[in-house]
Amino acid sequence: MLRWKKVIVPLDSIERRMQLVRMSDPVSHPIYEVLKDFQPTLAALIALLAACIAFFGATSKTRLDKQIARQLHEREKLGIYQRFKYEVALIRVLTNGMVNDKNVDRDLAKADRSAESRKHFAYVRRLLEEIPETKAAWQKLELFPTELSDRINLLRARIFVITIALDENIYPVFPSPDAKIPTKLSQVAAEVASIATDVGSELEKLISQTAKNVRLLN
Repeated sequence: MLRWKKVIVPLDSIERRMQLVRMSDPVSHPIYEVLKDFQPTLAALIALLAACIAFFGATSKTRLDKQIARQLHEREKLGIYQRFKYEVALIRVLTNGMVNDKNVDRDLAKADRSAESRKHFAYVRRLLEEIPETKAAWQKLELFPTELSDRINLLRARIFVITIALDENIYPVFPSPDAKIPTKLSQVAAEVASIATDVGSELEKLISQTAKNVRLLN
């Protein structure tokens, strides 16, 4: 037969145990009580932090896109400047050839030009007419400083005068009524050569600065 043993537990021990149970209850814990009051603030701070992360992520992509666009723009400018520089050098060589040819005005004025003269003038005229980079520079004139744009405009105008004058059917009525244009083709050629030299010098500066910008954006 089993016998139960009677155990007497002191009352103060029971009270201490109950107190420990109450302390372990999060609802009645003092730290919980403090954090409970700041729940809306903490939620707002977390939301603000998430918004800041999203904002900086979006703006960093925008900044990167702008940098890429600027880099492409600078590369485009550099290409236009370099190709145009080559063509300006070609124009200078052709016009200097006319300046150094002491007989160019006399040969052009002849009604019966020799076959050699006709071939030479037609060749120079074709080269001056086929200047795609000068036309490209004209289409992108906003990429050039204002003073250089004016020089490019004058260069195109004078080249047009030369190409017209090289046509044997038109030269008899040369020069143009425009008083600003010299009366001889050799003089127009000398002016074009001088303008081309100035334009080439300015292009050198633009190429140097633009190449530096491209390196900085890489």
